[in-house]
Amino acid sequence: MNSHNEYCLAELFQDHMMFQREKEIHIWGNAPTDTPVVVSFYREEGDGKVLRGEGKADESRHFHIVLPPTVAGEGYRLSVCFEGAPEASILLNDIVFGDIWLAGGQSNMEFFLKYDRDWEQTKRLPHNPKIRLYNVPQRAFPGHTSHNKYGYGYWFDDRDPGLSCFSASAYR
Repeated sequence: MNSHNEYCLAELFQDHMMFQREKEIHIWGNAPTDTPVVVSFYREEGDGKVLRGEGKADESRHFHIVLPPTVAGEGYRLSVCFEGAPEASILLNDIVFGDIWLAGGQSNMEFFLKYDRDWEQTKRLPHNPKIRLYNVPQRAFPGHTSHNKYGYGYWFDDRDPGLSCFSASAYR
């Protein structure tokens, strides 16, 4: 979380992100103590389905709102509104609910696709817009800046240049 921003979501929450389908949805961030927070998911097109939850920032300035599970789907927006501060509202676009796979815990997970024997062939494969990727920033302590800036800390798809720094083991 960006501690310098009075109203914010955790760094993981961004445009193009993915949530696990059919599991509770957890949204968290910062706001001034006792600020009411409303989060809503709605469809960009189609049925306009809405998921909505409310909460309040605690004495530590953190909020955590849990929404009910939803089925797989794409084309969602996430709206976060802070009572008394409409200018601080957050809107995230192109959100997907699907299956999330985690890869980590072993050093071979850090072997980048760009070093893989088949990298040239892999980058010419047909684009799959339903695949979303996220490389967790490597930080040893709060305030530490990762030495790996490219492809880290944002959601992307398999057309993004950050793909070259994605885990070859995870991508296979």
